[in-house]
Amino acid sequence: MLVFIVLILTNINAQTKNSQKNSALQEGLSKEAIAKADSVFLSFQNTPMQQKLKKNSEVYVGAVYWLPGNYDPAKLLWEFKRMREVGFNVVRFHNIPPVWTGPGKFDFSKSDEWIDLAAKAGLRVIYMSGTPGHIPKSVFDKYGLTRETYDLLDWSKDSRCQAIISEYITTLVTRYKSNPGLYAWAIGGEPGSANQSLDNDIDKQGFIQWLTDHYGTVENLEKTWNFDPGDTMVTSFEDAWKESLTPGNFRKTAAVLRDKTRYLIDKSLNRENFIAGLYQKLDDIHPTLNGSHQLLYNQASLAWDNSLHADNSDQHFSSIHLAWHFEPVFGEFIRPSYMMSRLTHDYSKKPWTSCFETTGGPVQYSGGYPNSMTPGLMRSLMLNYLAGGNNAIAFWTWNHRLGGIEAGEYGMTTYSGEIAPWTIEAGKIANGMFKYKKELWDARQDLEVGLLQEWDNDFAYSVESNRFDNMDGVSEYTRGTKSEPLKALIGVSRACINNHVPFEYVTGDEISKGLAARYPCIYAPHIRAISKENISALTEYVKAGGRLIADVEFAFFDPWSKMHPKGKGSQMEQLFGAWIDIIHDTRTGEKSLGSIDIRGLYGDIKLTNARVISSFTDGTPAITEYRLGRGTAVLIGFAAAKMCHLQGDSPKTESLITQLIESNVQRKWQCSAPMSYCLRTKEADHYFLLNDDAEQPAFIKVYDSEYISGSDVITGNPVEVNGTISVTIPKESAMWLRFEKVPKN
Repeated sequence: MLVFIVLILTNINAQTKNSQKNSALQEGLSKEAIAKADSVFLSFQNTPMQQKLKKNSEVYVGAVYWLPGNYDPAKLLWEFKRMREVGFNVVRFHNIPPVWTGPGKFDFSKSDEWIDLAAKAGLRVIYMSGTPGHIPKSVFDKYGLTRETYDLLDWSKDSRCQAIISEYITTLVTRYKSNPGLYAWAIGGEPGSANQSLDNDIDKQGFIQWLTDHYGTVENLEKTWNFDPGDTMVTSFEDAWKESLTPGNFRKTAAVLRDKTRYLIDKSLNRENFIAGLYQKLDDIHPTLNGSHQLLYNQASLAWDNSLHADNSDQHFSSIHLAWHFEPVFGEFIRPSYMMSRLTHDYSKKPWTSCFETTGGPVQYSGGYPNSMTPGLMRSLMLNYLAGGNNAIAFWTWNHRLGGIEAGEYGMTTYSGEIAPWTIEAGKIANGMFKYKKELWDARQDLEVGLLQEWDNDFAYSVESNRFDNMDGVSEYTRGTKSEPLKALIGVSRACINNHVPFEYVTGDEISKGLAARYPCIYAPHIRAISKENISALTEYVKAGGRLIADVEFAFFDPWSKMHPKGKGSQMEQLFGAWIDIIHDTRTGEKSLGSIDIRGLYGDIKLTNARVISSFTDGTPAITEYRLGRGTAVLIGFAAAKMCHLQGDSPKTESLITQLIESNVQRKWQCSAPMSYCLRTKEADHYFLLNDDAEQPAFIKVYDSEYISGSDVITGNPVEVNGTISVTIPKESAMWLRFEKVPKN
């Protein structure tokens, strides 16, 4: 054991010295640049509701209670009391909407009783409200609409749709706004993508107007869409609409489909924004919640844009199911659940986010992957969610369904009705969340890197040709070239997790708004498509002292899949002091970097002002670095991040990525656990240690803080804080440690 400790501490010290040694490579971001980015970050949170939530340090833990049809009020009350006794403070109702019987006529009898029973048990209700599912024909007749027309229209722009939706929401809010049992309005569970075909008069006019708003003239549209000199693609906006129905020549397809998809997304977002705005206008007491799911899938291929979808409500939440949402990593769940936890929080950049519909129990058949549930697994999932910045958690479901799909699955109670051991564990963690809720709200990470995701990039891959060797996904959602950017994002995330590098996801839209200087380093994994404007924003970030790392695919296309110019004087050459002159694939020729066997794409790097910091075994440049202003730009001549897609794919490449990220970073703490995360406040530091293997010791070394005392939040056991902190992590489980700081003058 002593030898083991010495080896770990020696490795920690060596890494620290190496980080300090390399810190002179760039001057780094100025305090002014960081402060400006922090101001942008805080602007995302500057709403009256966010300030109210922060003042109250709102935290919730709860579960769905599922019971369609008839019910026994006494049994319902008993179940709600058990939920409260476990430690939950909210219940989510998924099947109690008011029954709309005609214009101005609603039956609230079921929802009235359920909310009252929950309140008697000490629970508050998250009401799944949204928009009406069933709308009586008499209501449509009143406004001269049909269901089919209603489903096609942009509700935010049609007064008849607005009147129908307003009647429902106004009636609902008026009835429950003053009810003490109400906690929040959950207005949606996943992004809609509207009607995928534009072959109807409503979408024809809508798309033509969208194109007019975005391009102004047909000439501007033609210039953007058409990359074939001497050929004319469209002569009118109506021609453009026709192209969206039958894109025709494959060479022209990408730009047409890109704008068609953006139109559909904007239509969906307009609807959501109208609905959220109406709830918020009618009720300034209760927050609105809105969600998304399948976070590791290509969102653009689904006609979703989660970064915008996350902005329209007071809380962004996600669905994270072990059975359904881990297809891109073939069922692996511990590290990917942290990635999804981070995406849940980072798409929003608001302090109040939730892993809102997460697996509550074991699953046999109803998803792509079955799962067990244990107290240790429950710990690991919940602590991943907390470590990712989510201060609210809810489960699917408290009770299992009695027949059909999901029968006997997901439950936090057993078939005989007993409260499951993992549910008791969830209650213990909930108690810790309530005890330290203010610290969870005030907590921050020592961010080392922002991992860049671009919607246009994801879309560009979704319309690329499929290769035979990327058809390994297990369904249409993860099979083919569209999965490539997500494999790379997962890969660089994995490198950070396995090497304890604190990271946050950042979008191209956020970079354009001025958030870049929030991160000492930005890593652009497989960013094949990016706008000229965002390349300029990243260039300014580097000049200001940031460090940009990009791989071989960077800036190949613009958002409409037209190639960016390369060579001397190009944006890429000005940013990197080099460019990728041609891209190859290792299928027909081996390539290596020392002991790392390169897999997939690699490029020939042409240099102007950059220096080579690593060469392939054949002597050609593999990685270059260019000093630009106060910062540095690193170009990796191969698909490093994608090579780390699955656990164990390339640990050496993971280490290489980490070294490049940390060349100008001095770590403030280090840990030997398989996975570790830290949330820091003025009063205390919270460490989340996860272990997906056998029971093992873990050590924490802190360089910038002194602690008065330490404790295991879940068990209440004290933890010694003198010198190197030592704990034992249980098998396939996790720990939540809190260390109170020595006050600073």
